[in-house]
Amino acid sequence: MATDRIEAPSRAGLDDLQAPVVERVMANQFTLILGLIAALVMGIVGLLLTGIVPARRGPHPWLAWPLLALSVVVLLAALRQLLWPVALIEATTRGVRLKIRAPLSRRGLFFVPWSHVQAAVLTQVATSRGAREAALGLQIMQDKEIRLPSMRWNSAHAAPDAPNCNVVFAASVIKGDVVEWVRKIEGCRESARMGVRERVRT
Repeated sequence: MATDRIEAPSRAGLDDLQAPVVERVMANQFTLILGLIAALVMGIVGLLLTGIVPARRGPHPWLAWPLLALSVVVLLAALRQLLWPVALIEATTRGVRLKIRAPLSRRGLFFVPWSHVQAAVLTQVATSRGAREAALGLQIMQDKEIRLPSMRWNSAHAAPDAPNCNVVFAASVIKGDVVEWVRKIEGCRESARMGVRERVRT
């Protein structure tokens, strides 16, 4: 994959909300439903561990309250995405918006200009069963203008020996064919790179 840096026409990281959206990668609804079920199960287990609901084993509040808090966050995030969907990735003419910051609002979209996107690649993530799953990965150049958040919602880690990326979306969380999405987003990046070159020539 090409890793040419595209010179940005304006300050890196400044999102242009008027820039046309070329591609939208939405979340897989089946995965969101599984997330709802997992959150409900965690919530029930958390209630049992608090001792509020009678159970055979004694209460474990040190484990119960963090589990309940996590279940509420996952439940609300999954419901928010099901009822008021926001794209996981928006590819615009100026860069990509990634839903990796806050799980519950549109403000969670993190903008990266094409000048800092080195490539969109097909990578892999490790599953809980030890297998591998295809994933869409973005190689992003970080500097004083672009610094990815340490907590990246919806983003996984590339599997060992797979192409290393800064942001990774597993195929199971993406609606549609992950290979096709990699091709489309890399195509958007290449188009932006060619557009900048044409402007420089003229």
